[in-house]
Amino acid sequence: MYLHLFPYALRIIKNHYLVYKEGNSMPDLNALIDDFKKVVGYENVLLNKAELAYYAVDGIRPEVVVFPSEESQIKRILESSYRHNAVVIPRGHGSKMGLGGIPIRADVILSLERLKSIIEFLPDDLTVTVQAGITLPELQRQLLPKNLALPIDPPCGKATSPVLATLGGIIATNSNGPGRLKYNSLRDLVIGMKVILADGTVIKAGGKTVKNVSGYDMTKLFIGSLGTLCVITQITARLAPLPETGQTVLASFAELPQAANVIAKILASELLPTSIELFSPVGADLLLLPSFGGGGVGMPAENFLLIIDIEDVKEAVNRQSVQIKQICEGEKGLNVNTIQGRERDTLLGKIQDWTMIDAESDSQVCCKVSVPIGSVAEAFQAIEDTAERGKLDTAIMSYAGSGIIYVILTPQIDQAQFEATIENLALMAQQLGGSSIVEHAPAEIKRNVDVWGTTHSDITLMRQIKEQLDPKNLLNPGRFVGGI
Repeated sequence: MYLHLFPYALRIIKNHYLVYKEGNSMPDLNALIDDFKKVVGYENVLLNKAELAYYAVDGIRPEVVVFPSEESQIKRILESSYRHNAVVIPRGHGSKMGLGGIPIRADVILSLERLKSIIEFLPDDLTVTVQAGITLPELQRQLLPKNLALPIDPPCGKATSPVLATLGGIIATNSNGPGRLKYNSLRDLVIGMKVILADGTVIKAGGKTVKNVSGYDMTKLFIGSLGTLCVITQITARLAPLPETGQTVLASFAELPQAANVIAKILASELLPTSIELFSPVGADLLLLPSFGGGGVGMPAENFLLIIDIEDVKEAVNRQSVQIKQICEGEKGLNVNTIQGRERDTLLGKIQDWTMIDAESDSQVCCKVSVPIGSVAEAFQAIEDTAERGKLDTAIMSYAGSGIIYVILTPQIDQAQFEATIENLALMAQQLGGSSIVEHAPAEIKRNVDVWGTTHSDITLMRQIKEQLDPKNLLNPGRFVGGI
């Protein structure tokens, strides 16, 4: 059943060759570590094997972790690593390290967690420039006095974990949230960045104004590149004023088509919701778990749960809330109600981190399925059917207004059947004009499944870009699409 993985295996072997090819000898670790100590001080170089285990990537323990506190130090670290042919894996706080294939090597973990300053905040221009190590909650806290926010809500650990996602990690993984329905994605909001290439070359992409019209938009290339092309050190992003108020409408439905009809009617109307989330019965149970701070919204079990959030001026929010509730009730919605204030904030935080509820688990697998918006209900049903055939415990949640569906799977004893289910998800998504990737999985699953799903015709161009920017294949090798 694994013959389809043969081309994937060949790509991995080729990447191993690129790392070990002539001129790319194994690094002299002692010399490399001496260099690092000169750059950042011995106290900022981690060598203890027991402590290094915490920084392992898919079970591969690094030889050293280095903690720079200045961008100039990152440049020198990369120059030294390049000179010694050492593989470097960039890292923030580690909340996104589950994404990607198993690395070829992990000589150096380059931690950016100490680069967390706001470099420039221009409230009148609605822009901010920050270092990549700042966490999203901390950035939002510092923007709050000016009644501004970076309008993104990706999973960041705020509701589930003390390990909070850094902005650099969010951008390197192109991690978006349900609010992209109203506020667009990272590729629309990030307008500039500073990056450092594998050899230490510093590049500034984009700028500090919304209208950057000259040259290629390199920021969009680096967003989502998973640290394989560069190390992101600074980000400039567009901000948005905080809305006057917000309300969240909740409704449950006995049948999926009823919820799907509500979604279609809202998207076809003049209504402007911030987000629309659809949960399977198991997905809703997971959201409302007492251990996850759940309960309190009065939703019956065994029903599909639809959550629609609205943000605007008070009059507009009230009007849209009434209209949305009428649409839900017209499709036989049950327990249709509205929450606001602290209760709403708590629920939205849990929705934001839903995919991270059990991300530390040794067995959890989380897949991200992307399909055309009009195919969400069909894909949702197909996922439930696929999981049922595989006899898997499955929780499903969709950013229904954006065509994104997250699937949390719990592996069973029959690993081969489980892996076949993951492959069937990718095939189903492809047939609907979309794709499916594995966002988080145990290493033993990753060894047998291409976590990036089907590769497309642009993979050749991707490899050419990688060779131009990282000719020695030293930045996070083996972890990106096609084994890049």
